[in-house]
Amino acid sequence: MMSRLRWVCVFFVLRCGAAQAAEPFVLHTEMEAEAVMKWSADGKEGICPEILRALSRRDARLQFAWKDYPVPQKRLVVEVEQGSIDFACGLGRTPERERQLVIAPVALYDDALVAAVRKGDALVLGDLADLKKLPPSDVILLTYGARLAGRLAALGIHQIDDGAKRPGENLEKLTRGRGRVFLYHEPGMAWEIQHASLEDKVEILPVILSVDEHYLMLSRRVPPEVVKRVSDALAQLKGDGTLHNIALHWSPGLRAASRHGASQAREAGVGGAAGVTQKASK
Repeated sequence: MMSRLRWVCVFFVLRCGAAQAAEPFVLHTEMEAEAVMKWSADGKEGICPEILRALSRRDARLQFAWKDYPVPQKRLVVEVEQGSIDFACGLGRTPERERQLVIAPVALYDDALVAAVRKGDALVLGDLADLKKLPPSDVILLTYGARLAGRLAALGIHQIDDGAKRPGENLEKLTRGRGRVFLYHEPGMAWEIQHASLEDKVEILPVILSVDEHYLMLSRRVPPEVVKRVSDALAQLKGDGTLHNIALHWSPGLRAASRHGASQAREAGVGGAAGVTQKASK
């Protein structure tokens, strides 16, 4: 009787241990405000929800949860640093973030800098330096707080209007002739043009001016085992083309931009580590 009871106890211990070992790792985050291509208003669609669902399908023990209201990016990063949440989705690499966070080694998608002009404008750009050829009266439109302003100033380009807080305001300025070119990122530019119903008045030039890779960044409180599982699953999603397909679906503007332009941007050192400190506000 005692032997049978002992094995019953062992059986339940083993069952409980196996169940515990199979428990999912639930990682929490928050939606980022003013990032419509990363997160839809209800949090069900966008680059980030699609990637997170793909990660869960690839590794069933990885589960992700987020609240149904967005927060500003600065607050999002602080909360990851403090460990209040476990990760943030789709951030550019900066030296500060490298010190404070754990950055999954596989980039989620490319954040490309593109240019929009009025339909019929004959402007031709090969890179950012070409903007120096514009006369002072040709205003370059940026969104408020864009770090690109400092980068343009370093190139000697000063005819900048960065007063608009929303991309739609700059598109309106563009159509009214209050600017020659609007610089913004893709994913994002094509959606903003469509959202403003300006497809017949505004077009994206067929060139990528710079490329900045965006990553999934985790709190240092997340166990190394979990970080490795996330990294391994991301590597598989990159290998089978899933990440590329998700990014392409949410970046229709890239279909109009030149792949050659993207290659030139990388060769010039504008993307990757060389350019992220100037474009990490998105």
